[in-house]
Formats: sequence, structure tokens, C-alpha cells
Amino acid sequence: MTYKMSVLDADVTVAMLSMNGRAQNSGSLRSIFNSDVGRRMFNVTKSVTITERQCMEPSGCLCGTEDLEPEICRYAGQSCPYSACSSPLKPAGHCCYNFCGAIVHISTSSTWSVHISTLTAIAKDHAGDHTLHYVRKVGAEKHEVLLVPTKTGNLTATAKSAADLSNYLLLELKAATISVEYSGTSPPPSALAKTGTAIGWIILIALLAGAGLFVYTKSSGRPITMPNLRSASVHLPTPTW
Repeated sequence: MTYKMSVLDADVTVAMLSMNGRAQNSGSLRSIFNSDVGRRMFNVTKSVTITERQCMEPSGCLCGTEDLEPEICRYAGQSCPYSACSSPLKPAGHCCYNFCGAIVHISTSSTWSVHISTLTAIAKDHAGDHTLHYVRKVGAEKHEVLLVPTKTGNLTATAKSAADLSNYLLLELKAATISVEYSGTSPPPSALAKTGTAIGWIILIALLAGAGLFVYTKSSGRPITMPNLRSASVHLPTPTW
């Protein structure tokens, strides 16, 4: 697969960037952009700055590109990959509802916050060998723990890990608000199943409408009159040639 990356709409600032396993700075990245190979790979009309500063905030740092999410999703959202589960989720910062697993939401207060390293250690203990975990800060006092099955794991085990993790956090972080989102644990419905569900809803709506009409006529005493199509006459104008 070949692709070309464009930076055309806004200036971009990132903390770190690596290509082919090598860390880049602003100068080396500009050299890549201006090279013959770089021109074929990148179309850049805005500035790209690499600060090379790591996050020193104990509770974690925001990515800093939240205001660019609508612009990013305007492109990425048009080609969302197929979901491998029913009822997929959309984590903060994602453009598509294609996340299969669980999301643990943690909200603290402005008076105290939890260290992201502590959350990561707790999530790792509860994830086990069957679930991958990733902890990130998504707001001033908000964190998310993303949990997905490994190649040898399954969604049911990941859902249990998420439930155990949320229960543990509720006990340890008594002043925090904890909630969990789960994707479905079964494969997504087939096209035939979706068609059957749509037909079922149409039949149900028709039955409810018929029942409502029957109750109305029963209570009002007005009979339902249908037009006599056989005795109906239709007058057509005489054609003019």
C-alpha cells in the first residue's frame, strides 16, 4: 500500500516524532520534506514543529490536537474500517465507531487528580495476558483506559477485566466517578440479519398502527369505511389530436 500525507489546513506541533525507528527534530523533518523521496511522500504547506519535550505533568498531558479533530475526521471518517464486533465503541479522539473491547472512564476533580502512572499499573494488573491496555488523559480531570483483546484473547474476557478494573477503582478512588462502556461480544450482524430486523420493525409498526386505529374506532363508535373501488368511476378528458 502506498499513500501520501498532506499537511495543508493547519500548523502542527507535536512533542515527538519517529520515522523508521529514528527520532526526528524539526530540522531533520524539514530535510525529509525537501528531499526527492520526501516530496513524493509528503505534501506540506504548513509548519510542522517538534518540541522534543516530554510530558512532566503527573496526571498526564493532553495531546494538544483536540481542536483539529473535526478536520482530521472529515478525511478519516470517510473510510472507517469494518468493525469486528456488534455495538462497537468510539473512544475520545477517534473518528469511527469501530473499537471492540471496553472503555473505562475516570473523572476526578480540580482539587485532586490521579497519577497516570498509577492508573497504568492498575490497568496492567487487571488486564492480564489476554487483554491489551492503554491509559490516556482526555480532559482536564478525565482519563480513559482502553482495553482490547490480544490475538489469543476474546471480548468476553476483556469485558470481565473492565468490570473488575472499574470495581477496584471505585473502591480505591472513592471521590472519582467511574463508568464503563462495553462493545458487543458477538460478531456484527450479517446483511441478511439486518434486512430481517428492518422487515420486523416495519411489520411491528404496521401492527401497532392497525391496533391504534382499531382502538380509536371502537371507542368513538365510528366505523371504518373503505372506498368501493369496483363502483368508482373515473372520468378521463377527451383527447385532442
